[in-house]
Amino acid sequence: MARWICLFVFCVSARALVAVDIPLPATLSRLDSLNFVLPMANGELSADLHFGYDAKGRIVCSGDCNVDGSPVMIKGAIKVIGSGAAYKLALKGITDKVNMQFAGALAGGSAAFKYVGPKGKASGINQVVLDTEENPEASLSLSPVLDPKGKITGTGAIVSGFGNDSSTPGTLKGKLKGDSLLLNVTSGGQKLSFKGTRSGDGFLGTLKFKLPPAKGVLTNFFLPNLFAPPPPPPPVSATYGLSDDTGGEAGTLLVSNDLIVCTLHINDQFFFGRDERGTKLTRPSEEGFWLHLDLVDSALVNMGGIVFTVENLSPVSGSWTAADDRGHEIFSGFWTE
Repeated sequence: MARWICLFVFCVSARALVAVDIPLPATLSRLDSLNFVLPMANGELSADLHFGYDAKGRIVCSGDCNVDGSPVMIKGAIKVIGSGAAYKLALKGITDKVNMQFAGALAGGSAAFKYVGPKGKASGINQVVLDTEENPEASLSLSPVLDPKGKITGTGAIVSGFGNDSSTPGTLKGKLKGDSLLLNVTSGGQKLSFKGTRSGDGFLGTLKFKLPPAKGVLTNFFLPNLFAPPPPPPPVSATYGLSDDTGGEAGTLLVSNDLIVCTLHINDQFFFGRDERGTKLTRPSEEGFWLHLDLVDSALVNMGGIVFTVENLSPVSGSWTAADDRGHEIFSGFWTE
């Protein structure tokens, strides 16, 4: 019966934005529909019910809800009992005088029922067909701000997995004091609180949540440090092949976010170009000039520079020219991905 709720935490402070995904085990599945058929002396008694959930977590009609084709209103509830979950439903006719009740376990294939309506009276236990979702997708998106005194404020938007969430962002309040962290999120009738102390790279403590109809308490819950600096993004790189003016293999060009390196082998000599600033454009997006690198020989003697020009974007390719400090061409060739 376990389901998972993912919290997406977006932290805004003096530091860069941080996103943290936190899974929360919960204990309640979602009941989406019920179908019921019972043979009676004057014909079959049938019920076709499709459910939604209101802000308080109560089961209501969502879509088509009828008994013998006649529309009905629904009031119901679902809750955890032991290691499973149970439901109760009360149906009332809108156009016909119909009253009907169901009670059963989500994991069961039968339910207790009572019926009073145009076909008379009936009660007992009968088979039902239930449509359930054991792992409703849920998330919490927080936008917290931490002031210099440790006060935490902001907003929080909850997606509970039951389709009954507030249409406006909720409120976030909390306090970071030394190694202690307190967080409270309220969004309509949904509430979540965490109280813990620093442990390793985050905080360990108790998480309480009420996301109707689901609710629970998790002890020894680990919450990553919401205000830690974001890790640096991994470098993005691309490698290109170099050829001389006759088309023969001449070396490689490595382009990344934090480094550009060029290796040339021309006329039995090695030359190297390097730029430790890197570039955001590891793959060029337009034709024309692209890169310039200082050029040295194998003894690290300055030889001038090398320029890479883009001539095609699909596939990416172009030409390169090495020149001395006076601009006189030394070598030239081509490059491609």
